Amino acid sequence: MPDLNSIHIPEPKHWQDFENIVLASLEIKWGSTNLSKNGRPGQKQDGVDIWGDDDFGRLVGIQCKNTSKSINVGIIEDEIIKAEGFEPDLRVLYIATTALPDSSLQKHVRLISKDRVDKNKFAVGIFYWEDLIRELIKNPSQFNIFYPGLNLIKPDTGISSGRLLSILALTYFGYYIDDYIFLIFGELGEISGEDPDQIKTLLLEIGAAAVTVFDQESQKEFKMQLNSIDEYLKTTKRFRKKDILALSQRICFRLNPLEYSLTNIELLIFHTGKALGYYNISHIEHKDESWDYIIKCLNYLSDEPQDIEYVNNMIVDFKKDDSVDVVNIPNRLYHFIKRLIRLKYT
Repeated sequence: MPDLNSIHIPEPKHWQDFENIVLASLEIKWGSTNLSKNGRPGQKQDGVDIWGDDDFGRLVGIQCKNTSKSINVGIIEDEIIKAEGFEPDLRVLYIATTALPDSSLQKHVRLISKDRVDKNKFAVGIFYWEDLIRELIKNPSQFNIFYPGLNLIKPDTGISSGRLLSILALTYFGYYIDDYIFLIFGELGEISGEDPDQIKTLLLEIGAAAVTVFDQESQKEFKMQLNSIDEYLKTTKRFRKKDILALSQRICFRLNPLEYSLTNIELLIFHTGKALGYYNISHIEHKDESWDYIIKCLNYLSDEPQDIEYVNNMIVDFKKDDSVDVVNIPNRLYHFIKRLIRLKYT
């Protein structure tokens, strides 16, 4: 039976719609939350319609070409010249187009990009329509905004306790790897005699959770990022904060798109793990929406009054007291949520 990957999705007629689809598709692909359109119609744009960070944290620019005609090397080179004037300096320029894929043009773009990178200039890439649609269908709600008539619905595959526990672990630990590294390898870790192997164990746990949650291609990419952190820690004697932040940010970029593919309890677990992880590594700024997710998750998992009272009391204690006595509350809540998941779905 054919699926949307094998069916041609019609290109939009209006350039504004194409820009919106490009923006939505690349937000999904990169898990980026800061992609933005560049100015408004009529303003000087320096060859960039959309700009922001990709999944490696690089500043990228995207030039959108909604055309029924082919594009050639001359058009690519013209856009490169325009983008040279964009500020701040780009790391990559992408051409997003509805034109048909052209292997010859792709080869030219690869060669142009390599030559530019060798000269410490921004790289160049190209996204065709099929590349963009492949990302857009990963998020049914976003796809339905642009193509309501096709009504893409994600099938209900049932709820697995293993999958829920993996989502919880990924977001609880994955978003804050840099904090754990600084805690264990930093001055405080040395004073308290923290075991460096804790990070190795943490990376293994995150990697195991990824196997349950991600598809094979995403698993491979995610584990590559985890291995990069492990290799850096093993081979570098003097850590640089910016290196750790950059490596950890790549994990966050891999996790961000997961949110768009989740619904109901899985989405609540995603936000609950992220919120508890946030507080577990000593962020003291309280965010009401974070606690709301935790309460909603609890109500979904249990209707026992004593469970609700137990969690509410811990939250109250944690919010009103910043002493050492409450520092373990987020971790206790994390394990309590794990227990409720096992009780309900095993």
